[in-house]
Amino acid sequence: MRFVIAAAILIVAMFVITFALYPMLPDKMATHWGLEGKVNGYSSKSFGAFLTPVIGVFAFLALILLPKLDPLKKNVEEFIGAYHLFIFVFSAFFFYIQVLILASNLGYGFSFTFALGPAFAILFYCAGMLLEQTKQNWFIGVRTPWTLSNPEVWDKTNKHAAKLFKIGGLAFGLVMVFLPKALIVVLALMMIGVVWIVFYSYLMLKKEKN
Repeated sequence: MRFVIAAAILIVAMFVITFALYPMLPDKMATHWGLEGKVNGYSSKSFGAFLTPVIGVFAFLALILLPKLDPLKKNVEEFIGAYHLFIFVFSAFFFYIQVLILASNLGYGFSFTFALGPAFAILFYCAGMLLEQTKQNWFIGVRTPWTLSNPEVWDKTNKHAAKLFKIGGLAFGLVMVFLPKALIVVLALMMIGVVWIVFYSYLMLKKEKN
């Protein structure tokens, strides 16, 4: 539960910092950056300053609420510590993005893509750590007709997905930092990986039945 409390503190801190710096922000805020880390989109001050904190609040509340609605919430209790840690990491990710947005709009020069690379690597790696520990449920993990119909298939598929998330996250982060123009290729490979995970769960169920 301490990770959930820490996550809530980060969400509140996003708003506190934003309100404190709001008078210094430009009327037209940079809110979108291209693959090379340069600004290519703007929004109004009120929208740009609070978009990320508001999304962060809704994401936090959704992550807290969903397990309570799960018919298999007893299974969730078996990995609730890892899940709470992920909630903290996810909230920290939003906090970090907001810091970057504020810093960029206050005149600090840096490549947004370069700065985001390590954060994405950590987020995906931690998602992989969570997948390793999940038990069959309706909201968290790789949920396909085949994983939801067989606990063994669930475990094998999510452990396999965990490895791909960790490797993919680190690769994605490194490319963002050192080779941003190749991001489209990495994203395509990650989409192929998602399709493969779904197919893998089907193969595992067939193997279990044979």
